[in-house]
Amino acid sequence: MSSPIFDHCDDQSETSPDSSRRLVIKSPKARPHKEHPGVLCNRSIGGKKLEHMDPFLMLDDFKADSADKDGIEEWTEHPHRGYEIATYMIQGNLEYNDRTNGDGITKHGGLQWLTCGRGVIHSETPILIAGQMRGIQLWINLPDKDKMCSARYQTVSKKQLPVVEEPSGTKIRVLAGEYGGQKSPVETNETTSPMLLDIFMPPHQNFVLPLHDMAAFLYILDGECSVAGKHTGSGTTAVLDSIGKEVMIETGRAPVRIFLSAAKPIGEPIVQYGPFVMAHGSDVQKAINDFRSGDFIKPNNEC
Repeated sequence: MSSPIFDHCDDQSETSPDSSRRLVIKSPKARPHKEHPGVLCNRSIGGKKLEHMDPFLMLDDFKADSADKDGIEEWTEHPHRGYEIATYMIQGNLEYNDRTNGDGITKHGGLQWLTCGRGVIHSETPILIAGQMRGIQLWINLPDKDKMCSARYQTVSKKQLPVVEEPSGTKIRVLAGEYGGQKSPVETNETTSPMLLDIFMPPHQNFVLPLHDMAAFLYILDGECSVAGKHTGSGTTAVLDSIGKEVMIETGRAPVRIFLSAAKPIGEPIVQYGPFVMAHGSDVQKAINDFRSGDFIKPNNEC
């Protein structure tokens, strides 16, 4: 049921009087499932309602707390090939152990950018802080020409991620790409050139976010707001159309926190089998064969 503060919005995309403004064309609610013991994962992109959104492959909002009776276990070794993974830790830490790239940790408020490329095999361990852990993980496709590049981890601390503060009080943390003259230190793929933002908006504010030539969506982390005239609540992904150069976001009586992702579409076939995402079925079969034969990763990340 819609909140009274958004009575002017209905459940359908509205016709914008301004042709430069983007509209919401889909707004699927993330579906909860348990990916790992003790961790609740809410998946929007990569689910039945929104399989892929070029170049985005999967979006998970995962969380855990000390009250979970199952307890939290290590996420055992698993492979990836053919894409990039952005993991943003909102609460708690995430440790990883990689067969060829060693150990590392992404701390509270930090970002890990993993270019899987030819392939990685790693395990991960979530760590609660003050009994809480929450993160966002986004899979971003790589163009066919880059799918077999060397794997690379980039870990950036909260202090290294620039923040832009608008006169209205809206704060935008730049996780990847560039916004408001501030650039993230993360190096991303040139073809997709992704921009990832963590946006905090105070109550009773309007905010126009510029978006040029990029596929884009807004995932509502906490609270509710109006996106392009459509009421959107926590756990909802507002997928924008490709027409227009900006999107209007409005808050009501409460603040809202939004994870925005935008990137240039690749326009190539997407063939996925679990953690293997390639442009051709034969390459997916090769990934499966490489993993089974022990030829999935190379010494010193050689391609």
